[in-house]
Amino acid sequence: MLNGADFPPITVLPVLLSAALGSLEASEHQLASFRRVKNRPYSLDNQTIHDVIRSCTKQNYTIAHEKAICAHWRSQGGLSVLQKKMLKELEEKLLHMEEVNLHMITLANQCKLQTIEKLIKQDDTSLAIDRLQEWFSSSEDLLDDDEVQCLDCGETVAVLIYADDVNSGFVD
Repeated sequence: MLNGADFPPITVLPVLLSAALGSLEASEHQLASFRRVKNRPYSLDNQTIHDVIRSCTKQNYTIAHEKAICAHWRSQGGLSVLQKKMLKELEEKLLHMEEVNLHMITLANQCKLQTIEKLIKQDDTSLAIDRLQEWFSSSEDLLDDDEVQCLDCGETVAVLIYADDVNSGFVD
């Protein structure tokens, strides 16, 4: 890590805080964007996923460095009330940014399994099965499930009953 001579002076604190606020805002915006596409990972490509993971990982490494600077400044003592307040805010923003980045990395890792490149490589049957599984697993209108025996083959199959079926009169 850094030795004492490598730490910037406390006068850099306002600049570092301002930069952290801007970075946090950008990270939160990026997280909001990723949340909007998490149910449509096929709208992302492999390179975008790779770049997000790399960027967030790199930024969290930088955050660890900035936390070390904060700890150094705090250990030096002699901070004014304003500097203590700014230092506390910086540490809180760094922690929050680290959490946002970790969440982004998690979402990116989930999305990388179904990028547009992976979707294009699938055959029609696999694609249809995946879409049906997504639809059934994401439906919030599921009321009940039951099992019935198929009259043609005698096999037991699961039947899912949805609120729309009940409301439209398909199911009593």
